[in-house]
Amino acid sequence: MWSAADINNNSGGDSRALAPGLCVHLISAKITESADLAGQYAITLRSQVTPLAQDLLTQISQEAELMKERLEQDLSTVRGQLEPYTEDLRVKIEQQKSEELKGNLEQSVKELQSQLGPYTEELKEKVDQRLQEFQQSVAPLAESLQTQLAQRAKMLQQSLAPYAEDLREKLDPYAQDLKSQLTVLWQTFTMTS
Repeated sequence: MWSAADINNNSGGDSRALAPGLCVHLISAKITESADLAGQYAITLRSQVTPLAQDLLTQISQEAELMKERLEQDLSTVRGQLEPYTEDLRVKIEQQKSEELKGNLEQSVKELQSQLGPYTEELKEKVDQRLQEFQQSVAPLAESLQTQLAQRAKMLQQSLAPYAEDLREKLDPYAQDLKSQLTVLWQTFTMTS
């Protein structure tokens, strides 16, 4: 949770600048950041994997988007539950004078923290659950991708093996001839020295 000092620091040192929706805003920012990281992860994967895996990446992107939508729904629900508390705090702040505000702000923050505690814990659990669901839905896709890539690499290696052997057989006489010529050249060079 946030302390009065954290909130005061976030408001630039002016306690009156405390926005009633600061807590909701901070929670919203963290959820959006998590969802954006999941989206960035999907984009990064898309750029690094061969076109063979494009289908899998599309599924991962869809799962990330679905998780983001669910988290936004969860955030909207929590925001609705928190609105009465933030409105109550705003009213209290408006009723206080500047000197009284400094003395009562910490108490108001403690009250808000105790009121928000269950909601933030619930939200944290929902975020963790959504991330776990996302990981569970992406894990089989990543495993499938890895298996397909390994199979393709093995097939490619098997298909190229005969060509490599054929090339070796064709080049071997040239290598032997070059070796013979170099041996003669070396012997000629050592005799003249």
